[in-house]
Amino acid sequence: MQSQLLEVSQESALTQKLRRTIAWNLVRSTIHKSRFRFGLVLILSVFFWTSVFCLFYESFVFIDSMHAEVMSLLFNTFFSALMVMMIFSTGILMYGGLYRSEESKFLLTCPLRAEAIYTHKFIEALWFSSWGFILLGSPMLIAYGMVRDAPWSFFAMLLPFMVAFVFIPASLGSILCMLVVAGLPRLRLHTFSVFFAAATFTVIWLAWSTFGS
Repeated sequence: MQSQLLEVSQESALTQKLRRTIAWNLVRSTIHKSRFRFGLVLILSVFFWTSVFCLFYESFVFIDSMHAEVMSLLFNTFFSALMVMMIFSTGILMYGGLYRSEESKFLLTCPLRAEAIYTHKFIEALWFSSWGFILLGSPMLIAYGMVRDAPWSFFAMLLPFMVAFVFIPASLGSILCMLVVAGLPRLRLHTFSVFFAAATFTVIWLAWSTFGS
């Protein structure tokens, strides 16, 4: 009897269960074996978030009263820098998770489509590359909303919009990773030149859009 590929819904449910199992085992092993390190990381994260929030709050109070025109420049610079960093971090994570990990080699032997394996590793890379953005971006946006007396809907939609935003640099980083892997073995110099030109163009475009206005 020939083995058949799973349906798309079955593949999605299977990979979701795999991610939940891996996350639960990681959290459980960390709590049981490294409680001190886990508690220290949690305390330092809360302290870091609070410090960044206070810094942005005082900065926005100062900017709002004296230099309101700097506000748009600050947001453009901040999110442009985070977007570039997320593009490269997601690309590196996708390369390590999709092409260099033992888990990917095992998943290729399972009756799963390549699209399902890619989606599984993309969600993992998205999670690991986006937590820093949320940790840095959330105190800034919350402080901005409090200084500007934003309505409750601004704070309610803050997290969904941030999650939607991280898909943009994560997708670009994943696409760049696959393009480099596909073209590097055959055209190393040409691929590197194209990648370098694309990265240079991206940096110039972001700088122009940020400081040009």
